[in-house]
Amino acid sequence: MTANIEHYSPLLQRGSCALLTQIELKKKGQWNSNLGDLVPFAIANFLQRNILIFSSEETSPITPISPTLTEVQGKDLAIARLAVPGFEHYDALKEHNLC
Repeated sequence: MTANIEHYSPLLQRGSCALLTQIELKKKGQWNSNLGDLVPFAIANFLQRNILIFSSEETSPITPISPTLTEVQGKDLAIARLAVPGFEHYDALKEHNLC
């Protein structure tokens, strides 16, 4: 993300300073911060795929994210976001066929 700081920093309330501060403060395995919410945007660009975030928030149950630095090169990925205050986190979703 630091390579494209000017692209991702507007997504944080305090801009590039906040992005750099949160990168410096991150702990291995702990992304419970505003920086963690930027990861899906970076992943969409890195993998060149659309990402659908399925959330427990009633106001935004599905949030689509598309690559903004590249063209889409594959099938959509889906992740889940548990939006319980203080326990927010993302989980992978696995495609399941009911038939």
